Amino acid sequence: MNTVQPIPDSAKGLWAQLDHLRDELPAHDMPVTLAALLYLRWADFQEAEQEAIAAFDEADYDPVLPAALHWRSWYDLPPHDLPKLFADRLAPALERLNNSRHNSLATHLHRIVSAVKDLGRLSSHALEELIHWLAEQPFETPSDRRALLDVFDALLDRVLDKSFGEFRTPAAIVNLLAELAAPAPGDRVYDPCFGMAGLLTAACDHVLRKGKDRFSRNGGPGLMVSGVELNVDAFVIGLTRLALAGVDDPQLELGNSLERTPPNNPQQDGFDVVLANPPWGMRVHPAGLDHFPVRTTDTTGLFIQHALTQLRPEGRAVLVVPEGFLFRGGLERKLRRMLVEQHTVEAVVSLPAGAFLPHTGIKASILLLRRGGLTKHIRMMDAEFYFEKGKGRKPATIQPEQIQKLAKEVRTPTPSENCWDVDIESLVKVGWDFTPKRRDRSGLSGILDSLRSEVDVLPLKECCKILSGRTFPRNQLLDEPPPRPTAREQALLFPETNTVRQRTLFDVPIIPYVRIKDVQRGQASRGSSWLSPDAAASVDARWKLKAGDVLLSKSGTIGKAGVARNGAVGAIAASGLFVLRPDQDRLDPHFLLAYFDSSECRAWLDDKARGATIRHLSKRILNEMPVPLPPLQIQQRVATQHREHGVDMLAFLTQLLTQGEDDPIAQWIDKAAMGLPLDVDAVDDPLDLDPLDRLASNVHEIRNLVAHDSRGDSALAAWILAFNEAVSGLRGVRAIPQGPGLLSVLQESIRALKATMPLIKGHLPNEAKARSLTRLVSTWLDRACSALLGKVKVVVSANTATLPVGEMVEITLNIHNQGPLPLRNLNISTSPDWGGGKTTYLAE
Repeated sequence: MNTVQPIPDSAKGLWAQLDHLRDELPAHDMPVTLAALLYLRWADFQEAEQEAIAAFDEADYDPVLPAALHWRSWYDLPPHDLPKLFADRLAPALERLNNSRHNSLATHLHRIVSAVKDLGRLSSHALEELIHWLAEQPFETPSDRRALLDVFDALLDRVLDKSFGEFRTPAAIVNLLAELAAPAPGDRVYDPCFGMAGLLTAACDHVLRKGKDRFSRNGGPGLMVSGVELNVDAFVIGLTRLALAGVDDPQLELGNSLERTPPNNPQQDGFDVVLANPPWGMRVHPAGLDHFPVRTTDTTGLFIQHALTQLRPEGRAVLVVPEGFLFRGGLERKLRRMLVEQHTVEAVVSLPAGAFLPHTGIKASILLLRRGGLTKHIRMMDAEFYFEKGKGRKPATIQPEQIQKLAKEVRTPTPSENCWDVDIESLVKVGWDFTPKRRDRSGLSGILDSLRSEVDVLPLKECCKILSGRTFPRNQLLDEPPPRPTAREQALLFPETNTVRQRTLFDVPIIPYVRIKDVQRGQASRGSSWLSPDAAASVDARWKLKAGDVLLSKSGTIGKAGVARNGAVGAIAASGLFVLRPDQDRLDPHFLLAYFDSSECRAWLDDKARGATIRHLSKRILNEMPVPLPPLQIQQRVATQHREHGVDMLAFLTQLLTQGEDDPIAQWIDKAAMGLPLDVDAVDDPLDLDPLDRLASNVHEIRNLVAHDSRGDSALAAWILAFNEAVSGLRGVRAIPQGPGLLSVLQESIRALKATMPLIKGHLPNEAKARSLTRLVSTWLDRACSALLGKVKVVVSANTATLPVGEMVEITLNIHNQGPLPLRNLNISTSPDWGGGKTTYLAE
């Protein structure tokens, strides 16, 4: 589906013809022009078949077009007659079909009239070239027409520019959507903005591939395909693609699907499947939107509601949405809540950045919905693992086998590393944010639960006043402080005797403006801008920063914190910052700063932030953030250790409160983590196993210390012994060649590592670090196995280099497996179909 196909000779011939016509036929007009010709030939083929059927049944057949306007009657006319045929005869005949809605072929022919008129404006030479090429192409069988569809799609890939991006979804996403929707024979499938019919043809292909049955010519018993499209050029291209794909009678409309009202009887008239990639970032006028429950003017929200109203009860919709829809507030939040409470949100699949290049770099996701029901939880998936990143402006792609794995994982009840479930209570806490982002990575709650017997743990709002920064227009901000009047300027010849006077410019203070970039190394000591005198005069004194206020970034970079001091006292914080004013009888500002800087607290803030490209932390979330409140003396001691030695505040606090000693296992984990990447996804080659080889060798020393040196009282003792055993097979792994032996070692280590996780009982910082190290190594090994399994290289060679014309020849194909692993159940087929074979085992 996404594999690179060889360019057929027919496509090369077409490109040669079109290259000669570029002066007359611009590249962006080529697809519509060729689509009109292809559809006219297809319509003639349909009419010929209907005539033959009527003759066989001894019945009358009334053709849609007169015989003289059929393709077979005019394709070989003299070139100088062709422009006149299209402009003066064929186009008017198609115009007259405007009242033939009872006949779908007539209706569709009427809708291509604008493209036919454009054909009439071409020169006789251009028409002769195009018609001659098309007349030479086989057209009689479904395979012939499918081959022409491949040629036509190759042309679309070659000439469509960015302006057509909204009408065509990349092949990788099209195939993924079809697999997730999983239409079955007999289903009614609908696309409310079908563009060039990529999703509808993919749905047809899915049924053919799964059911191995061809469609009948009237559209059943296969899929019954319907769609609406507003753009006439996209409509013509989509109609033609469906015809070539074998859909003889699609129910297509030219118009605005958002004006289509819900069916009166959804059970009878509703669709089984809705597939759509609605236009992004468009707004519509609110007039005429009364039939939508949530009257947003954003097209994404409207198409989602429209899709649900067009479904039968329990019907399913698979829709592409821009990432912003998943977390924005206002009416979009209201719509997300409605989806959960009145329908079934089955899954949200986050697509990788670049999936829609070169047309747009906006990140997107896929929504899987069912009409009606009640959402109990939503399956979230980060699909980046399954995609291959494109080079330059090429889109990210996904191979067919990865599409099937992804779809299977979405439907599998058991969560995994890339796939997890979110319950409704969790959605409520994050404001119905649908963003597929792990919010369970932070161990903060577990650590604080372990400390509740020693200290109070309260929501931040109960021990700290939380304010928001202020926004000022750009013209009220200065790059330099306004000049102060000099003493000479302020001197008065005669002293004032009346002490009551009007306030002057000289009375206005100089007020710095503190932005996120001004928070450095845990403090904000100055601003990088200043308020103009007019802006400074309007400042409310309550907005000014006080010594000891803690600034926390809430947009973009989440969780950057600093204490206001020196030149920042009296300043105004920018809107990208929260101003936290601790109750200093209960909460030390520097302790709060150290808390924000702890790894688990940063992870908690990152979990709760919403947004894809630009992150945002809401005040409502920050209000409920849990904060430990030990005695002030301990707070100050923890803050000092953090400031002077950079210790993790939670780890040190836990040690102080539990009277624990330094744990050598924890020290070893810290040292081991320094030799490993923070994120396995950042590893270019997961089969470069040198770091894991070193880790497996180094763990033996701490294992011996625990086993033989009376260190068994550590909470991590059982884990380190099991961890050592699990990775023991990785010692010397760098020397194992890629093959079945290496795969066996990696898989055995993965199995053993999973068994070590239950041995980590608590949620204190050291235990969280052990858990993270285990997950990191397991994930690396998983990626290494996937990379090894993906190295499939099959070389095919024939026993002859040439084929004599007109003779029967037997050809022997030799299949060589040049990959590192043996292959099972290998099927071999040829195109054209000259034979095939299969083998249950092919050694490496």
